Amino acid sequence: MSMSVNWTLNFPEVSFHDPRVMITDETGGQTNPDWDPAQDLRKHLEQWAPKADRFGGDDDRNVRRRDEGRCTIMERLKFHELEPTEVYDDEGNITLHRVWKMDLISTAEIPPLQHANGQEFHLDRTGLNELYVNRMNPINYLYDWLLTLSPRGRWGNAWLVSQMGVTEYDESVFNLAIFHEGGLNSRYLGGSELTSEGATITRDSLREWIE
Repeated sequence: MSMSVNWTLNFPEVSFHDPRVMITDETGGQTNPDWDPAQDLRKHLEQWAPKADRFGGDDDRNVRRRDEGRCTIMERLKFHELEPTEVYDDEGNITLHRVWKMDLISTAEIPPLQHANGQEFHLDRTGLNELYVNRMNPINYLYDWLLTLSPRGRWGNAWLVSQMGVTEYDESVFNLAIFHEGGLNSRYLGGSELTSEGATITRDSLREWIE
């Protein structure tokens, strides 16, 4: 039986540096002004949507739980665009990066949803930037998308997402997701003996948890 955890997440300001969202013109490089992260996220998550015939089989519980996790990120993650920032390289060239603040809105704001087979469900009851995890972690869907975008802080530095959690046994746990140079390293602290683990996470390693 897997352990359930109630997480509280902190999302710092973020910019995206992958070439697919950048353009270059006579004024220099900049984030594509027409690019919408919310639309890009939804399109990305659609590839992991299970077909109707996936439900009702021997693994129905896992299929439903994963689809609920996918919908948790797709419906709750909201983007608030902030003032852009100018980043200078060693040669003095300027790149204008759009900057966002991300939040997971409360599930109280989300109406009932439906799986592809028409079955209605509700997302787990959680507040602003809270995430309930049991059996599967919805954050894996977010990580998979972020790894296509090379997220960084406002000034092009490493971008860190911290998560404070409390388990069903009232133990405190902590996780730090470090996005740097297009990669992701996750560090976990917790458990009765307070262990520390660091692991490199790739899109290939995430597939078994979200596919």
